[in-house]
Amino acid sequence: NRTDPRSYYEKGLHDVVRYHVSMTSSAKFPDRDATSTMDRKLYLVWAQANTSAGYRYSVEARPGSQSLQGKVASISVAWTNYGSAAATEQWAPGYKLVDFSGAVVRSLPATVNLKALVHDDSSQSREEAVPASSDESVHIDLTGLAPGHYTLCASVDWQQHKPGASHVVNYAPMALARDGRDGSGLYPIATLDLPRDATKPANGQ
Repeated sequence: NRTDPRSYYEKGLHDVVRYHVSMTSSAKFPDRDATSTMDRKLYLVWAQANTSAGYRYSVEARPGSQSLQGKVASISVAWTNYGSAAATEQWAPGYKLVDFSGAVVRSLPATVNLKALVHDDSSQSREEAVPASSDESVHIDLTGLAPGHYTLCASVDWQQHKPGASHVVNYAPMALARDGRDGSGLYPIATLDLPRDATKPANGQ
């Protein structure tokens, strides 16, 4: 209803959340060409609609979930989407184990399906996106690694490549909805201290 700005913006917010809108624009935006400052209450509704649209993934290790059995370390990891929609492009989540010098010594794919990580409850009218989470266990083979301090990092890499394309386009890893991103797009999620005896062969040699 264009005669009732409050209802207009509230409907926009509800539709973004309910129908999993991926992107918003300024088309038919009533205040786009206004000569006066937008009403603050309306602005907050408009801003919430924009920040709720699309995906906002994050990843964390579950506290206390880390274990070490023989030469295999296990960590429970939670992926969460705080946005109202899921990614539609081919983004590949995964993990990298980094040693004390910053070198990647292990690379492992994640099993989480980012495209399915979205809260689906279109029967209700909501004013904010409901986070959707998925847990998985990461198992890291430590065979051959020197004792020392390691960091498990997560990243989501761009894989939207067309077969046989004449020009390959790559994007930087996805920016996640959390702090800690390093220069290569990795996010540290857990630390691992590998004791000396953990690297010994099973026969003790």
